[in-house]
Amino acid sequence: MIENAIDEHVSIAITDKNGKIEYANEKFCSVSKYSTEELLMQDHRIINSGYHSKEFCVPYGIPSLRGKFGRESLKILLNIVLFTGYRHNHCSIPRQYVAIWTDETGYKQLEERMEEQVKELARSNDELEHFAYVVTHDLQEPLLAINSFVQLLEKYCNRELDARANDLILHAVAGTNRMQMLIDDL
Repeated sequence: MIENAIDEHVSIAITDKNGKIEYANEKFCSVSKYSTEELLMQDHRIINSGYHSKEFCVPYGIPSLRGKFGRESLKILLNIVLFTGYRHNHCSIPRQYVAIWTDETGYKQLEERMEEQVKELARSNDELEHFAYVVTHDLQEPLLAINSFVQLLEKYCNRELDARANDLILHAVAGTNRMQMLIDDL
């Protein structure tokens, strides 16, 4: 049951001290697209995607792991994987390398899609901001004209108008001022 659970989520390959594959679980075969028979006694270069140089994959996968446990990200085929570890004998001489790979492709693709959506959202927000600027600018021009004409009417005709007409002019000026504030807020 444990082996089945591991095979569902983790690719495992064990190599000898020279980096030749001695064991590969089902998930490793599935990710690499090779059968167990095709992988045995091969090194990890057999599944190199071309993303990393051949020197990067010599002899067992990652040069930075020489003589110690490590964790590195690799791009194998279309999958992003993590690589880890080695086993040694009682004299600390490596006798096997253990590669434990977790497929991170889905997470990386999701992350890339999210980054694209964030860029698209930023672009859309910029367009919306520009649109709002144009609309508010275009709305202000007739509003200023209305406000100016009503104020001129009040200035030149104030004595000739009755109290009700002057009150209506005040309401019109107050309305244009409120509208100006709304446009400024927009």
